[in-house]
Amino acid sequence: MVHIRWLISLGYLAPTMLQQIRRSSEEGIRDFIIPGHRQGGAISFLTSSYIHYLAENGELPKDIVCKTYCS
Repeated sequence: MVHIRWLISLGYLAPTMLQQIRRSSEEGIRDFIIPGHRQGGAISFLTSSYIHYLAENGELPKDIVCKTYCS
């Protein structure tokens, strides 16, 4: 189960993040760092999971590497 506010936050931020990830990927950038502190740590964890899921389903390049730092 996921806290609804964390999920809403991801839903709100995801379109902008994915647009930037796609743009950066086209420029050859494949490594991304996703940091978060406290509640942002939960959102960053969900974000990296979401990006991994999209890459596995072919909606993002499979060679994207996300490093997540939560505190």
